[in-house]
Amino acid sequence: MLLKLRIRNFAADRLKVDTLAIAAFQARCRPASHDIAAYLMDSNNLLDAESVQQALLPAPRADVFLSHGAVDREQVLQLAVMLEALGLTVFVDSCLWRNVYAVQQEMDDMLSARRDSPGTHHFHYFKVART
Repeated sequence: MLLKLRIRNFAADRLKVDTLAIAAFQARCRPASHDIAAYLMDSNNLLDAESVQQALLPAPRADVFLSHGAVDREQVLQLAVMLEALGLTVFVDSCLWRNVYAVQQEMDDMLSARRDSPGTHHFHYFKVART
């Protein structure tokens, strides 16, 4: 059964969730390979969608799927820990998927950085536009 639910005025501070419990939850949710950029930057510029899906986007088997905005991350993790304590399995999207801007920055650093200014964030305009 799928139930779409939005939560408003959630008071996570009342949950009293231990930070170690949150860290343990996050560690359980991370896949072995978490480097999406590596799949996008192989030497042949070839993206094999099936291998990406198998490695990075496993089908979650969970009672509850939590998706959230970046500002709500800590509160959602607290909620996830509490739901697990009730015996539910919980999938939190941000524990598996990285922020798209972090991936883009990693790709720009690798593919578009100007070699004449190492260690800086100076890029070739057209190369950045391509990534």
